Amino acid sequence: MKVVQLALVSSALMVLMGCFATSRVAQPTYDTLEWAQKDYTQSMRWDNKVTLLGYIAKEDRPAMEEMLELLEVYRITDYELGILEINADGVSANAIVIYRGYSNKKLIEIELIEDQEWYWHEQRGKWFLRPSADSLTIEDVD
Repeated sequence: MKVVQLALVSSALMVLMGCFATSRVAQPTYDTLEWAQKDYTQSMRWDNKVTLLGYIAKEDRPAMEEMLELLEVYRITDYELGILEINADGVSANAIVIYRGYSNKKLIEIELIEDQEWYWHEQRGKWFLRPSADSLTIEDVD
């Protein structure tokens, strides 16, 4: 009889623990933004399109493909994060990244400045980038 009671108590405790356990749902924090932004930017640096596209929502992919087509003539060799900040709404953010590299056509050193616009996707629980070819500025380095 004591074994049955012990089993019932044990089962009840396990159910209660399951009810009160908190799930680890991602939140739009500075840390999650910083991680996503760094992973995206390093993917740009190393031309890793598979990882890069993981930060682009399907509806924004045509704009990203346009941006990548523009960048085909450049080789990025380094980058520096200028600004990274979450906006007052808590679910959008901006970053400015300065990439350094060269043009494959002219072998001229360039700086490519990307004004990144990030937004938090509540259902997916992650940050996404809203790409735009207009967010890029390309300058020759003297």
